[in-house]
Amino acid sequence: MPEYQTRDELTTEIECGLAQVHAVVLAGLSGNGKTQIAADYAMRTQRHRHVWWLRGTTLETLDADTSALGRGLGVDRWPDEDPIRYAGRILSALASSEAGLLVIDDLADEVLPLLQYVTSSLDLIITSKSQSWPGYPVVRIPIVDAQVGRGIFRSITGRVVDSEIEDAILDLCAGSPLAIAQSASYLDETGMDAGRFLGLFAASRARLLDRGKLSGHGGLAASVRLSREALDGTTRSVLDLLAVLGPGPFPIVAMPELQTLLPALGDDLALEDHLASLRKFSLIERGPKGVALHELVRDIAREVQGANERRSAVVLAAAALHVLVPEDPSRDADLVEFDSVAGHVDAVLGELRGEAAIAPPFTGWLANKFGLYLQARGQDRRAETVFRSAIEVVERGRDEDRYGLGSLYHNLGTILQDDDNLDGAEDAFKHALDLKQREDADSLPAAITLSSLAMVQWKRGNYAEARQLLERALLVYEREGDVPRAADALQDLAGIIKTADPAAALRQLRESVTLARTAAVAWPEVCIGLGRIAEVHEDDGDFDAALGCLDEAVEISRANLANHRLASVLAQRSHLRAVRGELPEAIADGEEALSVMVMVEPAGGLGSGRRRGDLGIVHFQAGNLDRAVDLVVESYTEISRLVRRGHHSEVIAFGILCRALDFCAGRPDLLARLVGLLEAVGEQEAHD
Repeated sequence: MPEYQTRDELTTEIECGLAQVHAVVLAGLSGNGKTQIAADYAMRTQRHRHVWWLRGTTLETLDADTSALGRGLGVDRWPDEDPIRYAGRILSALASSEAGLLVIDDLADEVLPLLQYVTSSLDLIITSKSQSWPGYPVVRIPIVDAQVGRGIFRSITGRVVDSEIEDAILDLCAGSPLAIAQSASYLDETGMDAGRFLGLFAASRARLLDRGKLSGHGGLAASVRLSREALDGTTRSVLDLLAVLGPGPFPIVAMPELQTLLPALGDDLALEDHLASLRKFSLIERGPKGVALHELVRDIAREVQGANERRSAVVLAAAALHVLVPEDPSRDADLVEFDSVAGHVDAVLGELRGEAAIAPPFTGWLANKFGLYLQARGQDRRAETVFRSAIEVVERGRDEDRYGLGSLYHNLGTILQDDDNLDGAEDAFKHALDLKQREDADSLPAAITLSSLAMVQWKRGNYAEARQLLERALLVYEREGDVPRAADALQDLAGIIKTADPAAALRQLRESVTLARTAAVAWPEVCIGLGRIAEVHEDDGDFDAALGCLDEAVEISRANLANHRLASVLAQRSHLRAVRGELPEAIADGEEALSVMVMVEPAGGLGSGRRRGDLGIVHFQAGNLDRAVDLVVESYTEISRLVRRGHHSEVIAFGILCRALDFCAGRPDLLARLVGLLEAVGEQEAHD
């Protein structure tokens, strides 16, 4: 075994446990160093004159150790005496010794009855994978930090390894002392170049953890396999489900869908029993946000899954995640609750790509919801990747899921349209429409795509065609009683006629808002309609009427906790107030719009970039030049990042920049600062 790396904080916890009840349990994942920590304490303790060590892995190992100890103590075995009873008599003999410490290493269930013979005259240390020990202080043995990990690694390799390669190997070992020791041992055994080993380890972590041999330990992969084999079939299914997910916690206990798809799980209490079994072997870590596997356990569990087990786990995970993804993320103020789960969806979609027999339908409905969530979080490029990848998978299904495929093309078209990639958007919408109309030419899904295709034609200036498409869609919405979409179509029709006949457009917008007010679920269309009415009033110079519409839209958005909509309306009201010369009020609205948008797009996006640029211009108008320059540069930086990722937002970025340059024209010092900051952005872009 490697040279032990002292972990003094754990020694202190052991001392406290022994002082309280004369017993302590060292619990944790196999390979985290429980046995070595116990051995280190036993060798260094000064309060114990005698130390005895028993292996509790099986009855056979216990019997072998107690028999040897019995011969030394002169305690003979009775005829037909079972191992537990004999070991109990040995412990009674040990109890007469002064200041004795007994260590039972790797205590298994079949050896548990031995504890009834342990009295307080002996101090007791137990090592176990199980984290549940009522009545005993439990010291949970965590993974090691980088410093301790390097010490373990270097004590075995006996050679100098490039520091970057060494750190990368330690990262792959994920803080497991045993994995670190096995990696170093394999390097030592083979004499392999460390860089080559790193490449192999990154590609086949679980398999390599089967190879590094250590005296007295079967290895981490073997230990996890044995633990998995000890589970009943249903509990193993839960482990397999967690193994196909990404890293981090998963709210498995909140998923009634699991019991529906896997009836053997039983009710909620039975599910808790399965989780308890997994904790017993330290295969899961449980926290307030759910349960998680250590990443090495996940790799090893995936490696030993059979094809059918993997397929069942992927189906179960896809169904569970589908329930978790927000139904309508563009209007959901609680998107942050799903953020921690998003990585799991990526992992499962990746698994589905390799499962041709089951992939198309599961990929279609999971990717559609997930992509919409990503768009709502401002991650358009990631959403586009999800949609394109899912389209490739679902198209292999040979028309098995036309509706799902049609929805994927539609959602892809929406992203391309937002990017002003009208050719790409039109092509995607036409694919979507063709697929949906094969099922039902006058269906609601087909009408939704007709509306989107109309907007592309509108942007192209094909107003007559756009109007015809919208009117076809409106007939379906009215027939289906879909108030929100009917109101939205009326507003888009008003937009088409706005330039030629503003009065008629205003009447139609008011009609759409009146219609939307009849359905509680159509409050977003009320807000959008009020915003469009405000634009008409602003064009007519009726600022009071415009402001009244926006005030109402703000209140509706606040009442519905709709952050996207609130940010948009606040930005529109900020612009209107700036036009009116109400700069302090305009800045207040702009700052709030930005703060709300940052919550919606924590990783940045086009929305938050626009909000920064708009607010920067208002600060320029108010004479707050330092804040203005900072905001404009932040806006340019954020939107330029999207441009580098393929986002068609150059016009927005440079439009904001040109407006800022106009304000700086008479201030050489300010212009120099702005240019300097932009040059720094350009240098970073070149570096990236």
